[in-house]
Amino acid sequence: MANLASTYRNQGRWEEAEKLEVQVMEMSKAKLGADHPDTLTSMANLAFTWNSQGRHEDALALMQDCVEAQQRILGPEHPNTLSSLATVSEWISNLYICILVQLSGVVLNHQQSPACGAEASYL
Repeated sequence: MANLASTYRNQGRWEEAEKLEVQVMEMSKAKLGADHPDTLTSMANLAFTWNSQGRHEDALALMQDCVEAQQRILGPEHPNTLSSLATVSEWISNLYICILVQLSGVVLNHQQSPACGAEASYL
């Protein structure tokens, strides 16, 4: 199921990917436990899908929960922890850029902003 969800995500089929990823995460929590590395991976995958759907705040909150658990379970230097932490940093940066663009009122060209899901552009 996780592989099919990944395929859907790679194809941009966000709703189908999300549905499967939620099932994978819930099943993993039930069978392996909330702190199992596979469960943490399923959390991160769902966060990526939410981010791609424009659910940036939900995605960021889930990825932050994932990072906290990875630091506790895998350790702060584990590659998965470092990768997830880098993702959190990137998503926070994108949200700050979005906020700055919205506050400045400057729109240089009308392209879709990945951070905001609205028409805006970066300075």
